[in-house]
Amino acid sequence: MSNVKPSVEDGGGEVELELRLALTEWGFPDLIPHFTRHEIKYDAFLTLSAEDLRYILPYGKVLKFSFVYEREIVALRQPKPSSSDTQKPDVDPSTSKDSSVELESTVFNSDEEEENSEELVTEVKKVLSLTFQGQVLLATKSDDLKNEDRDRIAELVICEELRKSESKLIDSKRLLSLAKGVAGAIDGESYITYYTPHKRIDGQVFQARGKFCTQVQSWRKRGMEVGLVSKIHSYKKPRTSSPDCVVPQDAVVAVDWLKVNLGPFSTAALHWKSSYEYRVQLFESFDEDCIERYLNTFPILRQPTGLELVSRFTFLGHTN
Repeated sequence: MSNVKPSVEDGGGEVELELRLALTEWGFPDLIPHFTRHEIKYDAFLTLSAEDLRYILPYGKVLKFSFVYEREIVALRQPKPSSSDTQKPDVDPSTSKDSSVELESTVFNSDEEEENSEELVTEVKKVLSLTFQGQVLLATKSDDLKNEDRDRIAELVICEELRKSESKLIDSKRLLSLAKGVAGAIDGESYITYYTPHKRIDGQVFQARGKFCTQVQSWRKRGMEVGLVSKIHSYKKPRTSSPDCVVPQDAVVAVDWLKVNLGPFSTAALHWKSSYEYRVQLFESFDEDCIERYLNTFPILRQPTGLELVSRFTFLGHTN
């Protein structure tokens, strides 16, 4: 399988070996040309959403592949177990290469980042060490961390960052730095678990995602409820129809959540109701096939609960 090489049948381009192997092992070698055509790299492949897959793949292939992707992608996102947890390895490097090493080596991939890596790691370790729980998590091996442990790590880091921020906002660059700090502080952890910044591939925008995003959204909302976070914060979000349109931060958070989640319904309803003005702007920005694009943007609309959602909340006198 490692001898697979790019060919005209693969779409005429090069596909990273890890991506080719994953698709082949999952039983979808016929989909390689579609990922080639959209120039999807392995790191982007690890963070695809349901919306991304609908954009990349033929309609008839999306459902079956999405099921397999959701089941298998978690394992690919985590570093492969190492046989040298307690002692230095004594093996031949030429026969023991782990493909996860190539992914992890991109955590600090520039001279500037190399220079700052120790400072980031020290900063994260200091934050986690403020509580006993953080100390325990910091001393736990990556392979032994559970999903809820990683949620707690993200919570401790983000809450401390929000505490220090006067605006109670954290920009993308800072979130990425903190994610890399966590990856450096806990050997074997991957920064993409905590934060993957938004990116544009072949004209398609892939939203930022990761445990940090969830924690920022959750704790800013709770801060607003008790008056510790102002609701007036906004920022300029580029759009095709109006690049200078100012969009409330919380509406953006709500829409980003709706783009990648199908429920629970109570949470979806809150986000749907709070983001109607922004969704109107999105709808109006679609030059053609607006209905289809709107349905594809919010996958919950294609679910049975979608009908209940639009029947409860309307905008401009029309069901949305």
